[in-house]
Amino acid sequence: MNRKTRDVIIGILIFSFFTGMVVWLYNRESGMKRRDLERHMRELSPMGGVPQGDNLLKAIQLYEAQIELNIRDGAQAGAYWKILARRFADRGMHVLALEALENAIKYNAEDPALFAWTGDSAFVVARSIVDANADSIAEKQRYYKMAEDAYRRSIELDPDYARPRHGIGELYTRDLGRPLDAISHLERYHLINPNDISGMDLLAEANFLAARETSDVRRSRELNDRAIALYDQIILRSNNQEDVMEAARIREIIRNN
Repeated sequence: MNRKTRDVIIGILIFSFFTGMVVWLYNRESGMKRRDLERHMRELSPMGGVPQGDNLLKAIQLYEAQIELNIRDGAQAGAYWKILARRFADRGMHVLALEALENAIKYNAEDPALFAWTGDSAFVVARSIVDANADSIAEKQRYYKMAEDAYRRSIELDPDYARPRHGIGELYTRDLGRPLDAISHLERYHLINPNDISGMDLLAEANFLAARETSDVRRSRELNDRAIALYDQIILRSNNQEDVMEAARIREIIRNN
């Protein structure tokens, strides 16, 4: 046997070995999936409603493809509702956005973006309710609660996600009269986005309002000092003259109190 023939035979043997390994691994993985599915089916129907033995394996093989198709369809439906919700929100149709988001969450209950968007839309709807009758006030509070719960869930899912930190900070500071509760969220937002002027302004406002609420003189001074430092940063770094003038105005109010 010459060297060339020997190399060809060795190559064929190596190729056959690796091909066999791939087939073995695939069959092993498929077998594990089938056994897992069989176990789950037995757990779901312990009283004997599931086919047994070979009939069970045939049933699994028959429906495996349909199960995978259903999973893909579910993922596509979730993506559809997510896109639809975003389109509604972008056009200011926030009640419809909330309905679409509710459906999207059914398909992906651990997506922090879906809960952050829910918070945003519920916040906007709450602010849009201006009637002073009891039913309108109750509806307004319901949407505020929806916004708060959604922001909090988004933060639970992803503590470093900036959007719900800003949203709940604004909700607490400007709408619910809870600036002290807002500060920790806005500080986290500022840590994530240190150059965002709107975040600085909101954090400064939260510190300023919290200082006015506390009866602890030392604590009030600390909060005011933080607010002044943030307004100083806005004055130095903002390119918007209106932002600069407003920051300077509030800074002087704090200094003169």
